[in-house]
Amino acid sequence: AVSVESRDTTYNKFHLRRPLQKEGGEGSEARNALAETATDSIPEGQSVRCVGNDEDIFRWSNGGLHRYPDPTIASSWNKKWRDMITINCASMELSYGSPMKIFLDEGESVLCIGDETKVYRWQNGQLRHYPSPTAAASWKADWRDVVAIDCSRLSIGRPIDEKFFIKEGDNIMCHGDHQHVYRYTNGMLRHLPDPQIASSWNEHWRDHVQSVDCSPFEIVKPLFPKPEFFDIPVIAPFRVGRNSYYPDEIDLVVTKNTDAYAPPGQVKLVLSTEEHITWWKGVYCGAIGGWEMLGTVGDRHGPTSAYFTPEILQDAVLCKSQEFGTHKCLYELVLEGIERDLDPEYVYHFRWVSDN
Repeated sequence: AVSVESRDTTYNKFHLRRPLQKEGGEGSEARNALAETATDSIPEGQSVRCVGNDEDIFRWSNGGLHRYPDPTIASSWNKKWRDMITINCASMELSYGSPMKIFLDEGESVLCIGDETKVYRWQNGQLRHYPSPTAAASWKADWRDVVAIDCSRLSIGRPIDEKFFIKEGDNIMCHGDHQHVYRYTNGMLRHLPDPQIASSWNEHWRDHVQSVDCSPFEIVKPLFPKPEFFDIPVIAPFRVGRNSYYPDEIDLVVTKNTDAYAPPGQVKLVLSTEEHITWWKGVYCGAIGGWEMLGTVGDRHGPTSAYFTPEILQDAVLCKSQEFGTHKCLYELVLEGIERDLDPEYVYHFRWVSDN
């Protein structure tokens, strides 16, 4: 076990935030006196020992007793877990829930007892080793503020890479793959198939390419050349139903959004095409260097959908591919009879039904 006194020498550079306590503690005998206690007077999280059972220590939680399997788990929940009361559990007919498991905050820095040479990050139910102070600092400024625990029952994942602060439009290479360059857009990675397409999005794309761990990101279909913008034609705003802008015909269906998990304040946009339409159609945002928000091509007719903020939708236009691989953006997302901002309470479905 690690005692409080060992902190300064064993962990030198680290600040042991929740060290394990030694047996006992000041005033523990008085606090451990037998108590006939009504359940409604037991505080949530109180450590409890039952009369006649000197081996097990429980946590009072949600009206029941949950056993602490070991001191490490107990300390992770309550650093004063040894301050307990003793009650007559049998006469009070208390219920027993599942044993307590280790409690760690997401992103918490961890030292494993017996190996003080490594600091881990608790992430998604796993311990992930920081390979260097730089990597640790990129994730958490106070990474030296650690908790020392028994790690024998915990899953240890692969080391965690230095965190890069990737922004919209950055160029990315994945670790172990130096043949492909991707553009980070709308939270995803889009492959840049050739230098000409890469240059259409950013003529200086070679100047700054980050090499990162791509496992957290979704890699989706490659990017097309950046659409060419020109003056948007002066057209009547979209209305619910059929909209005819020769040679294009686009249906707009507006329905109430009943998604209980919809991001607050964001608008759901849907795009689809009829089966006979195979050339690319998309919703494109001209802001932040330009990026494809939604797209259909080939036999992928949709519907494809995503949520966007009203601010982003102010720069959104409907686009389509034309001869010789060019892409033209033609129609602003302006609706008849409403303000420029689309309403988050509704879903807006644009269905391309004809393009020639």
